[in-house]
Amino acid sequence: MQLETKRLILRPWEQADAEELYCLARDPKVGPAAGWMVHTSVENSCEIIRTVLCAPETYAVVLKQSGRIIGSIGEFSSDAQVCANGSPELGYWLGSAYWGRGLMAEAIQAMLSRCFDDFGADTVWCSHFDGNDNSRRVQEKCGFLYHHTERDTRWLAASGKQILHYNCLTRAQYQAMRGDTGKRPYKVLLTGFDPFGGEVTNPAYEAVKLLPGTVCGARIIKQELPTVFSQSGQTLCSAIEQNEPDLVICVGQAGGSSGLLIERVAVNLRDARIADNAGNQPCDKPVVQGGPAAYFTKLPAKNIVSTIRAAGIPAYLSYSAGSYVCNDVFYTLMHLIETERPALTGGFIHVPYSSSQAAQKPSGTPGMSLDMIAQGLSCAVGQTLQTLADS
Repeated sequence: MQLETKRLILRPWEQADAEELYCLARDPKVGPAAGWMVHTSVENSCEIIRTVLCAPETYAVVLKQSGRIIGSIGEFSSDAQVCANGSPELGYWLGSAYWGRGLMAEAIQAMLSRCFDDFGADTVWCSHFDGNDNSRRVQEKCGFLYHHTERDTRWLAASGKQILHYNCLTRAQYQAMRGDTGKRPYKVLLTGFDPFGGEVTNPAYEAVKLLPGTVCGARIIKQELPTVFSQSGQTLCSAIEQNEPDLVICVGQAGGSSGLLIERVAVNLRDARIADNAGNQPCDKPVVQGGPAAYFTKLPAKNIVSTIRAAGIPAYLSYSAGSYVCNDVFYTLMHLIETERPALTGGFIHVPYSSSQAAQKPSGTPGMSLDMIAQGLSCAVGQTLQTLADS
């Protein structure tokens, strides 16, 4: 059996591939991250082909342009503890020289078609070891949603890591990604602010920029907002009008917080402790003259918190988005939904200082890596999309 994509051929491994396999698998950046030992010789690689890579539905990933093997991918009965029914799981690795080109995502799509279309699977699983963020991003790009984490697994990972994060993709989600449902794929608008208050960076938009172009099959649209009263809301509304998203999540910085804050309430108040980036410092002014005192978020806030925490990332419910520009945008969004766009889902998330920012603050100031913040935002998007699909 041979599978083919635009750039790749997936074919069974052969004994003659041992030398090419060894050239890839001797790289210490490859095997340990995937849970297997670095290959020590061509003979070692030959033995792996004979005993491991000979399994059914296990393929060498070959680059069409050069004819060279660049990695491996296969389908097997999942090791996840929740998969007593033997649902298929995908395992894969890619030579480090070929990272960052979207090649493995292309191979995964071919295997997803194999599992769902040829085998009739209801759910397909993927997993990655704790800290393997490259693999996590690939899975997110392909539409997989975080499901659970298993510790002290039976895997004897060469890296010594025994924590596996499991992601899954259902048939309904897969069909939605391909447009098989007759509905267009979801569009998600994510916004973040430019730096303010003397900072040289803002983790809100920096983390948003790290998200892939698709999450769970939904197109991700990114927009930077100015940290300026009124102007930020106008920029947001223009982006919504231009892109017609199904979901809007606005993101802002909350320096001093120790985790992601899922905001529940937007208040009709502008009361600035410091001036915005245009020098405005309103005091006791409404966001919308004559508007309601407050709006509740349209995001599934509690479920988002649970999902982010399950991924090992601190997250909390928050009942005050403050009265600065973040709240200004939050209220503007919710007022727009309430008065003009009732089909739109939206809300606001605050994120901590980035690790680099916290390093410049007084001792004990909490911070979080941009990659972890981005992972939390991805969880929020995935959970909200799941809620929309179920509704």
